[in-house]
Amino acid sequence: MKKLFRLLLGFSVLFMVACGSSYQKNPHLSKINDDVSAAKMQIKEKSYSGFTSDSKPEEKTYGDEEEKLVDDILHIKYNYLPIYQIIFEISAQLDSSCDVIILYNEHSQMGGVHFIWNEKEDMVTLSIPITKRNKKYLIMELSEVASSTMKSIDNKKELSLEEKERIKAVGYKQAWTPTLYTTFNGEGKEVSLEGIKSLDEIRDLVKSLNQKKEIIYNNTQKDDFSKLNRVGYDTYYNGNFGKDVKNSIDNSDGATNKILIHYLYELENSMMYAHMPEANIEEMSNYFKEKYSSYKVSEIIYSETGEDVLYILVAESGKEEVAELTFYLTIKNTKNGQEVSCYGDSAVSFQGPTSKTEFWDIDAVRALYE
Repeated sequence: MKKLFRLLLGFSVLFMVACGSSYQKNPHLSKINDDVSAAKMQIKEKSYSGFTSDSKPEEKTYGDEEEKLVDDILHIKYNYLPIYQIIFEISAQLDSSCDVIILYNEHSQMGGVHFIWNEKEDMVTLSIPITKRNKKYLIMELSEVASSTMKSIDNKKELSLEEKERIKAVGYKQAWTPTLYTTFNGEGKEVSLEGIKSLDEIRDLVKSLNQKKEIIYNNTQKDDFSKLNRVGYDTYYNGNFGKDVKNSIDNSDGATNKILIHYLYELENSMMYAHMPEANIEEMSNYFKEKYSSYKVSEIIYSETGEDVLYILVAESGKEEVAELTFYLTIKNTKNGQEVSCYGDSAVSFQGPTSKTEFWDIDAVRALYE
């Protein structure tokens, strides 16, 4: 926790300069009246800390003012980006909720609201600068201290006009701009949202972090597909696939469950329907993830008994299910190992957001791709 506070304190140190002798409002902000409940559902813990005169953090009471501050932030659009959509998108990409930590220094009138997705030593943080005027929080605006400091900067005769403007530009950028920080495997990266124009760019930033994690995950796991037996063009499982799935569920072993999903993609030896080449587990599941990429998508391979095995993908908006794709797997023992596939009647089901109808088999494939 101390390490986190030191990191966030560094995030909150805004450069206290600006231009002119009057308070200039942030031109990049606009208020919105969207329903932000989906983003609020992604917030888990909330806390508020201040600082002593020697800049040491001290815990404060998170009250109604702080709750209103967070709500106001969710109802702000920065340039092209509604803040609440950024929060929802990052949560969906990381498959994780976030914590909110408010840090504010009364002495320097500087602070920040930090939305933090924390997973051991890996961290994604969206930081929103704040200050106070007349004892009320202001979001991404200059503080009174900064407003008074800018006058002294303008009066410095030893600085050229170009130098003053350059300093002012830095000050405004730090006071007005949200910042995305990522820390992964000991390596930190800072990205200003000033140049970000779409949620796709946010998605790509977080996706690149996940890809790095996936590479390290694959390199550190003993996942060399040693349980797979390849015979000609077909692939079989060496072991009891259903039992291994059940054990991963019983032991809450997410890493093994993910490996078994990767195995499943390799094990499917044939299409569900000969006239529909797109009707296979890997292609359909990848299409589902892409189709509902703006939502939180989760996947699991599941068995309660070790015999009936399901592969389930779910897209959610907050706690509301948007779509579900389920594969009902068939496992057969052969001389080469277990054959794991998905075919026959009642092999796949799909239910999407446009209809409450649950589609089965060929109708499910068509409904997914429509």
